[in-house]
Amino acid sequence: MSINKLPVEALCNIFVLSNQARYPTFATQNHEMAPNKDNFNDATSPDVIASVCRFWRQIALSDPVLWSTLFFSLRGPTGRTLDQARIAVDHCLKRSESLPLSCFVILSLPSGHDRPK
Repeated sequence: MSINKLPVEALCNIFVLSNQARYPTFATQNHEMAPNKDNFNDATSPDVIASVCRFWRQIALSDPVLWSTLFFSLRGPTGRTLDQARIAVDHCLKRSESLPLSCFVILSLPSGHDRPK
């Protein structure tokens, strides 16, 4: 059976779960950021899901839940990467419609820098 023969609701749930699995434990019990940078990858981001095929794109773009959680890492951010982060947040806010947006961000500045340039 092809994955595209699954009910749309099942595919939506798979996409949401795969997106959430990108960073299952964001904070440790003492609320420090978990340091594993490999957890922040775009393998299952909504944009990547939407680029697989026309059918998946239709599903991804029509499911606001998929866009309601945003994960990204800003390690040594520059003005460009901060602008990209702002665009990503704006994009998810629009696609998530009236759902609240949950953002999980790792921000670390290079030593000796007070803020990004």
